[in-house]
Amino acid sequence: MAKNNALLSSTPLGQLQTCESFIIARFVIKRFVIRNYPPAKIHIHKINRSRILDKLNIWSSFINMKKQFTHLDTSGNPSMVNVGHKIPTQRSAKARSIVWLGDEIMDRLENDEIHTKKGPVFQIAIIAGVMAAKKTGELIPLCHPIGMDNCQIDIHINEKREVVIDCTASVFSKTGVEMEALTGASLAALTVYDMCKAFSHDIIIKETKLMEKKGGKRDFTRT
Repeated sequence: MAKNNALLSSTPLGQLQTCESFIIARFVIKRFVIRNYPPAKIHIHKINRSRILDKLNIWSSFINMKKQFTHLDTSGNPSMVNVGHKIPTQRSAKARSIVWLGDEIMDRLENDEIHTKKGPVFQIAIIAGVMAAKKTGELIPLCHPIGMDNCQIDIHINEKREVVIDCTASVFSKTGVEMEALTGASLAALTVYDMCKAFSHDIIIKETKLMEKKGGKRDFTRT
Protein backbone atom coordinates (compact mmCIF):
# COMPACT_ATOMS: atom_id res chain seq x y z
CA MET A 1 0.00 0.00 0.00
CA ALA A 2 2.86 2.39 0.87
CA LYS A 3 4.49 1.75 -2.50
CA ASN A 4 1.12 2.20 -4.17
CA ASN A 5 0.64 5.62 -2.54
CA ALA A 6 4.18 6.61 -3.46
CA LEU A 7 3.49 5.74 -7.06
CA LEU A 8 0.31 7.81 -7.18
CA SER A 9 1.84 10.81 -5.40
CA SER A 10 4.46 11.15 -8.14
CA THR A 11 1.79 11.55 -10.83
CA PRO A 12 -0.42 14.49 -11.86
CA LEU A 13 -3.08 13.06 -9.55
CA GLY A 14 -1.50 15.01 -6.72
CA GLN A 15 -2.91 18.11 -8.39
CA LEU A 16 -6.40 16.66 -8.71
CA GLN A 17 -7.17 15.62 -5.15
CA THR A 18 -9.05 18.83 -4.32
CA CYS A 19 -11.67 18.39 -7.03
CA GLU A 20 -14.12 15.85 -8.33
CA SER A 21 -11.73 14.98 -11.16
CA PHE A 22 -9.74 12.96 -8.63
CA ILE A 23 -12.71 10.61 -8.16
CA ILE A 24 -12.91 10.09 -11.91
CA ALA A 25 -9.17 9.50 -12.14
CA ARG A 26 -9.25 6.92 -9.35
CA PHE A 27 -11.99 5.04 -11.17
CA VAL A 28 -9.95 5.08 -14.37
CA ILE A 29 -6.86 3.74 -12.56
CA LYS A 30 -8.81 0.95 -10.89
CA ARG A 31 -10.43 -0.11 -14.14
CA PHE A 32 -7.09 -0.04 -15.96
CA VAL A 33 -5.33 -2.18 -13.32
CA ILE A 34 -8.16 -4.73 -13.06
CA ARG A 35 -8.36 -5.16 -16.84
CA ASN A 36 -4.63 -5.46 -17.39
CA TYR A 37 -3.46 -7.35 -14.30
CA PRO A 38 -5.21 -10.43 -12.84
CA PRO A 39 -5.56 -10.52 -9.02
CA ALA A 40 -2.68 -13.00 -8.71
CA LYS A 41 -0.30 -10.51 -10.31
CA ILE A 42 -1.58 -7.26 -8.87
CA HIS A 43 1.56 -6.48 -6.87
CA ILE A 44 2.98 -3.06 -7.44
CA HIS A 45 6.52 -4.31 -8.11
CA LYS A 46 5.26 -6.46 -11.01
CA ILE A 47 3.34 -3.66 -12.74
CA ASN A 48 4.98 -1.69 -15.53
CA ARG A 49 5.40 1.68 -13.80
CA SER A 50 5.94 3.71 -16.97
CA ARG A 51 2.81 2.29 -18.55
CA ILE A 52 0.66 3.33 -15.59
CA LEU A 53 2.22 6.79 -15.47
CA ASP A 54 1.61 7.30 -19.18
CA LYS A 55 -2.01 6.27 -18.70
CA LEU A 56 -2.45 8.65 -15.78
CA ASN A 57 -0.84 11.55 -17.63
CA ILE A 58 -3.21 11.13 -20.57
CA TRP A 59 -6.33 10.86 -18.42
CA SER A 60 -5.50 13.65 -15.97
CA SER A 61 -4.65 15.99 -18.86
CA PHE A 62 -7.99 15.15 -20.45
CA ILE A 63 -9.89 15.67 -17.19
CA ASN A 64 -8.16 18.97 -16.46
CA MET A 65 -8.96 20.19 -19.96
CA LYS A 66 -12.64 19.37 -19.45
CA LYS A 67 -12.95 20.85 -15.96
CA GLN A 68 -10.98 24.09 -16.22
CA PHE A 69 -12.68 27.44 -15.56
CA THR A 70 -13.35 29.29 -18.79
CA HIS A 71 -13.10 32.79 -17.28
CA LEU A 72 -9.50 32.44 -16.11
CA ASP A 73 -6.38 32.85 -18.23
CA THR A 74 -3.25 30.72 -17.90
CA SER A 75 -2.05 32.93 -15.03
CA GLY A 76 -5.29 32.60 -13.11
CA ASN A 77 -6.46 36.14 -13.86
CA PRO A 78 -10.04 37.02 -14.87
CA SER A 79 -10.50 36.89 -18.63
CA MET A 80 -13.45 37.21 -20.99
CA VAL A 81 -13.91 34.19 -23.22
CA ASN A 82 -13.05 34.94 -26.85
CA VAL A 83 -16.04 33.91 -28.98
CA GLY A 84 -14.81 35.62 -32.15
CA HIS A 85 -14.12 32.33 -33.91
CA LYS A 86 -17.50 30.80 -33.13
CA ILE A 87 -20.34 30.49 -35.61
CA PRO A 88 -23.66 32.05 -34.51
CA THR A 89 -26.40 29.53 -33.75
CA GLN A 90 -29.86 29.66 -32.26
CA ARG A 91 -29.70 29.79 -28.44
CA SER A 92 -32.40 29.77 -25.78
CA ALA A 93 -32.61 29.44 -22.00
CA LYS A 94 -35.25 29.32 -19.31
CA ALA A 95 -34.65 30.22 -15.66
CA ARG A 96 -36.96 30.11 -12.65
CA SER A 97 -37.21 31.99 -9.37
CA ILE A 98 -39.63 31.03 -6.60
CA VAL A 99 -40.85 33.53 -4.02
CA TRP A 100 -42.75 32.73 -0.84
CA LEU A 101 -44.91 35.66 0.24
CA GLY A 102 -46.89 34.13 3.09
CA ASP A 103 -50.64 34.11 3.72
CA GLU A 104 -50.86 37.76 4.75
CA ILE A 105 -49.81 38.90 1.30
CA MET A 106 -51.26 36.02 -0.72
CA ASP A 107 -54.70 36.71 0.74
CA ARG A 108 -54.59 39.96 -1.24
CA LEU A 109 -54.31 38.02 -4.51
CA GLU A 110 -57.20 38.91 -6.81
CA ASN A 111 -57.60 37.80 -10.42
CA ASP A 112 -54.01 36.51 -10.49
CA GLU A 113 -52.60 39.85 -9.36
CA ILE A 114 -51.66 41.62 -6.14
CA HIS A 115 -52.45 45.33 -6.16
CA THR A 116 -50.50 47.80 -4.06
CA LYS A 117 -50.16 51.57 -3.87
CA LYS A 118 -47.10 51.22 -6.10
CA GLY A 119 -49.13 49.39 -8.72
CA PRO A 120 -49.78 45.80 -9.85
CA VAL A 121 -47.00 43.64 -8.41
CA PHE A 122 -46.62 41.01 -11.09
CA GLN A 123 -46.94 43.33 -14.08
CA ILE A 124 -44.22 45.61 -12.76
CA ALA A 125 -42.05 42.59 -11.92
CA ILE A 126 -42.33 41.41 -15.53
CA ILE A 127 -41.17 44.78 -16.85
CA ALA A 128 -38.30 44.89 -14.34
CA GLY A 129 -37.19 41.38 -15.29
CA VAL A 130 -37.07 42.15 -19.00
CA MET A 131 -35.18 45.39 -18.37
CA ALA A 132 -32.65 43.56 -16.19
CA ALA A 133 -32.15 40.76 -18.72
CA LYS A 134 -31.25 43.34 -21.37
CA LYS A 135 -28.54 44.77 -19.07
CA THR A 136 -26.96 41.45 -18.07
CA GLY A 137 -23.71 42.23 -19.86
CA GLU A 138 -23.37 45.42 -17.79
CA LEU A 139 -24.15 43.73 -14.47
CA ILE A 140 -21.97 40.61 -14.73
CA PRO A 141 -18.33 41.58 -15.45
CA LEU A 142 -17.24 38.84 -17.86
CA CYS A 143 -20.60 38.19 -19.49
CA HIS A 144 -20.80 39.08 -23.19
CA PRO A 145 -23.24 41.87 -24.05
CA ILE A 146 -25.74 40.45 -26.53
CA GLY A 147 -28.87 41.78 -28.15
CA MET A 148 -31.58 39.31 -27.25
CA ASP A 149 -34.11 38.41 -29.92
CA ASN A 150 -36.80 37.78 -27.32
CA CYS A 151 -37.38 37.74 -23.57
CA GLN A 152 -40.62 36.59 -21.98
CA ILE A 153 -41.48 36.41 -18.29
CA ASP A 154 -44.37 34.38 -16.96
CA ILE A 155 -45.58 34.61 -13.36
CA HIS A 156 -48.00 32.15 -11.83
CA ILE A 157 -48.96 30.70 -8.45
CA ASN A 158 -48.21 27.04 -7.75
CA GLU A 159 -50.08 24.58 -5.53
CA LYS A 160 -48.04 25.70 -2.49
CA ARG A 161 -49.19 29.30 -2.97
CA GLU A 162 -45.71 30.32 -4.04
CA VAL A 163 -44.97 32.84 -6.77
CA VAL A 164 -43.20 31.10 -9.67
CA ILE A 165 -41.31 33.37 -12.07
CA ASP A 166 -40.13 31.91 -15.39
CA CYS A 167 -37.87 33.94 -17.66
CA THR A 168 -37.25 32.61 -21.18
CA ALA A 169 -34.71 34.30 -23.42
CA SER A 170 -33.56 33.57 -26.95
CA VAL A 171 -30.98 34.88 -29.40
CA PHE A 172 -29.16 33.95 -32.60
CA SER A 173 -25.62 34.45 -31.38
CA LYS A 174 -22.13 33.06 -30.73
CA THR A 175 -22.83 32.69 -27.01
CA GLY A 176 -25.73 31.52 -24.85
CA VAL A 177 -28.43 33.42 -22.96
CA GLU A 178 -28.66 31.50 -19.68
CA MET A 179 -27.23 34.45 -17.76
CA GLU A 180 -29.87 36.73 -19.26
CA ALA A 181 -32.62 34.31 -18.26
CA LEU A 182 -31.22 33.96 -14.73
CA THR A 183 -30.84 37.73 -14.36
CA GLY A 184 -34.37 38.37 -15.58
CA ALA A 185 -35.90 35.85 -13.17
CA SER A 186 -33.78 37.14 -10.27
CA LEU A 187 -34.65 40.81 -10.75
CA ALA A 188 -38.32 40.01 -11.21
CA ALA A 189 -38.22 38.18 -7.86
CA LEU A 190 -36.49 41.13 -6.18
CA THR A 191 -39.14 43.43 -7.61
CA VAL A 192 -41.89 41.27 -6.14
CA TYR A 193 -40.16 41.62 -2.77
CA ASP A 194 -39.87 45.39 -3.14
CA MET A 195 -43.51 45.75 -4.13
CA CYS A 196 -44.77 43.63 -1.23
CA LYS A 197 -42.47 44.55 1.66
CA ALA A 198 -44.90 47.22 2.90
CA PHE A 199 -47.27 44.40 3.85
CA SER A 200 -44.63 42.12 5.40
CA HIS A 201 -40.88 41.57 5.47
CA ASP A 202 -41.39 37.85 6.01
CA ILE A 203 -40.78 37.15 2.33
CA ILE A 204 -38.41 34.46 1.08
CA ILE A 205 -36.83 34.29 -2.36
CA LYS A 206 -36.38 30.54 -2.14
CA GLU A 207 -34.34 29.73 -5.20
CA THR A 208 -33.25 30.76 -8.66
CA LYS A 209 -32.16 28.06 -11.08
CA LEU A 210 -31.64 27.30 -14.74
CA MET A 211 -34.43 25.06 -16.02
CA GLU A 212 -33.15 24.46 -19.53
CA LYS A 213 -30.83 25.72 -22.21
CA LYS A 214 -30.56 24.88 -25.89
CA GLY A 215 -27.77 25.52 -28.35
CA GLY A 216 -24.01 25.69 -27.96
CA LYS A 217 -21.86 22.72 -26.96
CA ARG A 218 -24.65 20.89 -25.18
CA ASP A 219 -28.29 21.19 -24.19
CA PHE A 220 -29.49 21.03 -20.59
CA THR A 221 -32.87 20.22 -19.09
CA ARG A 222 -33.51 20.06 -15.36
CA THR A 223 -35.47 16.97 -14.40
